Amino acid sequence: VPLILEYSDSEFFKERNAEEQGYILTKNGDSVNLAAKSSVGFLYGCMTLLQLIDNAPVKFEIYDRPAIRFRGNMNTLWAESGVWSYDFGDGLEAAEKRLYSAIDDMARAKLNLIYADAFGFKTERFAGYDALMTRISKYAATRGIRIMNGGYGMGYGQSASHLFMGKV
Repeated sequence: VPLILEYSDSEFFKERNAEEQGYILTKNGDSVNLAAKSSVGFLYGCMTLLQLIDNAPVKFEIYDRPAIRFRGNMNTLWAESGVWSYDFGDGLEAAEKRLYSAIDDMARAKLNLIYADAFGFKTERFAGYDALMTRISKYAATRGIRIMNGGYGMGYGQSASHLFMGKV
C-alpha cells in the first residue's frame, strides 16, 4: 500500500533519492510529523525518530535523503573466501537469527544493500540453503534492504582457470 504525502513541502521529494528513500521529520512541542513518499522513506524516518527519542529538542525539522542510492554492507557476510561463509557451526537456526539481527542493525543504520553469495555455480550448498536464502531475502526486503548476488565474471576465477563453464 503506497503512502500518501500530505505535506506542504513536496518540492523536497523531487531531489535525488528523496522520493524513494527520503523523509521529512518535524517536531514542535508534543507534535511529531513524519512525511514520506515510500515505505522505505517512512522506515528511515522512524529510525531517526528512534535515535532522537530520549534527547529530542522541543522543536526540529529534518529533511533527510541519502546522497548515495545504494549503501552496502559486506563484512557480516564476507568471511573467508568470497562467498557467503557466515558461521553455521552452532546450527542453521542460530545462524539465521544472527543474520536477521545483522539485517535489523543495517536497517537502523539506513544501509540498504548486502553483498552476498553466488560464487559457486550451484545453489543448494547444503541442505536447507536455498530455503534459508529465500527467507533472508524476504526478511531483508521488508526492511528496504536488497541482497546483491555476486558471481564470476571475466578476469575473476573462471576466466583465469581457462575452463569454459557456460555463460557467465
